[in-house]
Amino acid sequence: MRLSIGALGLIGAGIALRSIRFATKFFDNNRIPNSFIKKSIALRGVVKSVSTDGSLNIDHLPIIPMPWHRRVNNDRLLNISLAAIKPSISGTFWLKLNVENKIVWFKAINRLDGDIKCLVSNEKKNWWREDSQLLDHSINH
Repeated sequence: MRLSIGALGLIGAGIALRSIRFATKFFDNNRIPNSFIKKSIALRGVVKSVSTDGSLNIDHLPIIPMPWHRRVNNDRLLNISLAAIKPSISGTFWLKLNVENKIVWFKAINRLDGDIKCLVSNEKKNWWREDSQLLDHSINH
């Protein structure tokens, strides 16, 4: 009897964690729930590369990592664009130097045809820092 109650408790906890998505790793822009965009929920990830158009290819890091998340497949990265900014060539170079292979926080603010526009920061509390530095660099060079 105790074993079955414990098993039901674990199953319930697993269902709760799954519904809250603490352990969900997003591999595709379309898998990020609309509720995350509407509520401006911050996500964390490692920038694996910067495209020539300035978009970031991010390996999402869930809050609770699972052992099977450790395998990185570069075909399964989030491809996000910076909100309200189209980086110049020097801005894209700046991104490569300053955010590539680093952990960033990002908030999805808009989705259009699978393209996600995000605010990106290297710290959870400084949302405009990276975007404003990039903007300054793109304008001044």
